Amino acid sequence: MIGIRTDANSTIATGHMMRCLSIAKGLVESGQDVLFICADENSLSFIDGRGFECEVLDTPWEKMESEVPKLLSVIERHGITQLIVDSYLVTGNYLHTLSFAVQTIYIDDLNAFDYPVDILLNYNIYAMDLAYKLEVAGKKVEYILGPKYAPLRQEFCGVWKEIKSSVTDVLITTGGADLIGMAQLLVDKIPIIEPLSGIHFHVISGKFGHVRNNPDSHNITIHCDVQNVAELMMKCDIAITAAGFTMYELCACGVPAVSFIFADNQILGAEKFDKMGLITYAGDARKDINACADRILSILQTHITNFRYREKCSDRMQRIIDGHGIQRIVDSLV
Repeated sequence: MIGIRTDANSTIATGHMMRCLSIAKGLVESGQDVLFICADENSLSFIDGRGFECEVLDTPWEKMESEVPKLLSVIERHGITQLIVDSYLVTGNYLHTLSFAVQTIYIDDLNAFDYPVDILLNYNIYAMDLAYKLEVAGKKVEYILGPKYAPLRQEFCGVWKEIKSSVTDVLITTGGADLIGMAQLLVDKIPIIEPLSGIHFHVISGKFGHVRNNPDSHNITIHCDVQNVAELMMKCDIAITAAGFTMYELCACGVPAVSFIFADNQILGAEKFDKMGLITYAGDARKDINACADRILSILQTHITNFRYREKCSDRMQRIIDGHGIQRIVDSLV
């Protein structure tokens, strides 16, 4: 049995949960039994209906060390032999304690401290730039690093985009919980920009966010509860995106994009994608959201008029991310 310890709610959004669900599906398809373990019932809406069991700890999600006795009991009761942990709220003591009871795999983005685990997975494009230690607290750590391990869902495998000379559709996606309201701001600004009037904008409203359409718009569609994101991405010619996991999905689909950040954990990815000529970085929305939105729309208009640039970006993106990361992760774990 493989356990997956992660959470999703309106504060931490959906990123950790969604990538864990993709990994879980790959593990099950390889013949493994999987059990999700969550702090509270907020996460159940993601897991229910997907065929996975879930154990709720009834503990505070933001204080992970307090859950250790209950978690160890669940590990023993279910005979869990490997535990995948995906949360920014872990501590060194938390992971060290777990690693004595079970083979512990941690999904990392930041190298915030030294992780005393058996296996560390960091699929980010900047993972190789981080100075990970080969041994932590007397434990030799195995590292699985780089974007070839990006845990994309099956819908992102085997797709290839041909770039059109003209732009007709643009995607806007700002994450599961758009805490700063960037999507709404862009929806309000688009109708007053004349060069964008002939383009159809598709806005994904996240599970923990709600976007209202502009009554003055004729070219904006709000999409809720999107079941096949890859299909919508492939329909679009350019995307505006928060600098999170969506950038890897856009790469697999070959959709040129403009990114922005609203959290510290997005900075390294946004800067690296920009430096490699993959996704243009428009800045930190926390400093001045209006100015950031204006930069996004200005860059967007530049990309719209530059077919060769979009074509080159798309080709680079699809060569970096091929959509087969899940199988590589499964092969590494089992």
